[in-house]
Amino acid sequence: MLINLPLKTIIMRIGKNLIRHRNAKGWSQEDVASMAGMSQSNYSKIESDKQDVKWEQIESLANILETEPEELIRQDSIVLNIETQNGGNANNYVVQNNAEAIIAAKDETIASLKAHLKGLEDQNQFLRDQIQK
Repeated sequence: MLINLPLKTIIMRIGKNLIRHRNAKGWSQEDVASMAGMSQSNYSKIESDKQDVKWEQIESLANILETEPEELIRQDSIVLNIETQNGGNANNYVVQNNAEAIIAAKDETIASLKAHLKGLEDQNQFLRDQIQK
């Protein structure tokens, strides 16, 4: 199973897409940073994936760059930095953008869990039968 944690934040890396959209507009980092109300230094960190980006920032940057937020997060793979609510260690996962493989793996996991559950139910019934003897 990929994620089995209570989530606090999911951080997405969007630097390459920001650069592509910014360059298409012919804008500098300073131009976008100014429109976003942040320093050029902070914007540079976002483009180089050295600063965490929250969904609200992604929406704001997409609006500035006249694109959809989904365009900024679209990529061959997404790195998810996951923090647990209880302050546990963050874990990084790379999710390949291959929906069919992910769905197939999910279906296999569900089938396996159902088979395991059936086995536990059978064991439970066996033990109940033994107690009643």
